[in-house]
Amino acid sequence: AIKNQLLSLLNAKFQDTAGGKINLRGEVCELSEVIANPMHVRDAIKATAGAIRGRFLRFLVCGGDGTVTWVLQELEACKNENPELFPETKVDPPIGIVPA
Repeated sequence: AIKNQLLSLLNAKFQDTAGGKINLRGEVCELSEVIANPMHVRDAIKATAGAIRGRFLRFLVCGGDGTVTWVLQELEACKNENPELFPETKVDPPIGIVPA
């Protein structure tokens, strides 16, 4: 199922203004946890990619320009550090963006 191949990256402080709950399928990486662990995003990418070996990992990034740029840089660094997790090197993984 695609939900098992999805890593969503978001900052929970950007929930909707009505206080609604965010419901996402797949793995979720809470971006605010980077304060306590600077490698949090790369760790989440590596763990999810390792768990679904042989299948294509998809990403959903929720945030503004800065968040999206930062996550893309972390993804690229993770791909360079761990090429075995991303065997389809000629194709970038699908990345969806939800602007905040």
